[in-house]
Amino acid sequence: MAMNQSAKVDEEYRNLLKQIVGDKASPRNGIVETITEALNHKLCILTAPTGYGKTFISYTIGSLTVKSWEENPCRAIHVLPLRSIIEHCYIALFNEDGTCKVPELNNRTVAKQMMGAAQSPWLQKPLVLTTFDTFSLSCIRVPPAEIGKIFRKRSQGHGYISLASILTSVIVFDELHLFLEENLKGLRVILSVINALRRYKTPIIIMSATMPSKLRMIIVEKTREKVPVLEYGQNFKDEDFEEFKKKTLDIIETPKPERACDQKIAEKAIKAHECYNKVLTVVNNVSRCIEIARCIEEMYSNKNVVVLHSKIIAKDRRDRLKKLESNMWIAVCTQVVEAGVDVSSHYMITDIAPPCALVQRAGRLLRSKKDIEKFEGDKTQIEIVYDENRLRMAGGSYGIY
Repeated sequence: MAMNQSAKVDEEYRNLLKQIVGDKASPRNGIVETITEALNHKLCILTAPTGYGKTFISYTIGSLTVKSWEENPCRAIHVLPLRSIIEHCYIALFNEDGTCKVPELNNRTVAKQMMGAAQSPWLQKPLVLTTFDTFSLSCIRVPPAEIGKIFRKRSQGHGYISLASILTSVIVFDELHLFLEENLKGLRVILSVINALRRYKTPIIIMSATMPSKLRMIIVEKTREKVPVLEYGQNFKDEDFEEFKKKTLDIIETPKPERACDQKIAEKAIKAHECYNKVLTVVNNVSRCIEIARCIEEMYSNKNVVVLHSKIIAKDRRDRLKKLESNMWIAVCTQVVEAGVDVSSHYMITDIAPPCALVQRAGRLLRSKKDIEKFEGDKTQIEIVYDENRLRMAGGSYGIY
């Protein structure tokens, strides 16, 4: 790639940071390099910690597409594991009054395409945020927006349009491992999609904070091409982020996991809220999330209990995410907070879970510099709990999805 094009990417990335985050935001190493690889029609893998700002990759590509289509004809299709994350990534581009923070990234150029939000049925806008279900169906020329008509044989659909959009875009897979099922079906689907796209030299970015090394090895092996891997701590580092991380590690303690039923978890959350303004409880399924929230509300008169899970409709989800921007709350959530949700808590209680999930959850404790500054000289905790009865019923395995 020409040097001036790389410089143009860097300039656009820096401008977006100022417009979306503010003047104090500093660019992160590895972001521009990843975009550069993708615009050179490559498959590349980026591994960087939670809170690093990986989402700006899609924002930057989308903005460049709007500004200079002739020089950069690749739109960005950002494939995310959860609808709640799509909502968050979309909302981040707009002010409270609905005006756009970036003139190029507005409601005409940015779209959510998922159940309940069909803003770009054939994935044609410069920046599309979508789910893996929608994306994979579009890959086989069955756009979900027309699936009813297709199966009733009332129309053959416009599948070639959505497929053409995909083949001429930069595809960004965010937290790819969260798409996987417990069996191998999910992995086979993902590998098939990646290999099919690479036959047409479609640029792909796979980015994650906690991608298992085994999955990365499988992707590199099965694609049978030289895959650039940009891994934080190995290929690049960021001084500002390292300083931020060091301060966080000095503050957070992780005691030994302990047994706790739903009632006990609710009691722990209430007790923690006596000392900490923002208490986040993360559990492994929706039913427990609702039950623990109910216990807290029964024992605690405070009305700032926020419940967040995948079954909540979009409007309520937006309202609840807005509440998490305040400085006083107890939140009970499922794994929807693991990726893309920019929440910063002061204390965390979490169900036991696989290491990759725990790392994602830990990224929601003292996520902002403002919160870390409040804790100078103080300590906080990540309490890991487990329900022995549920563990026994599950045969010793503790599922999170």
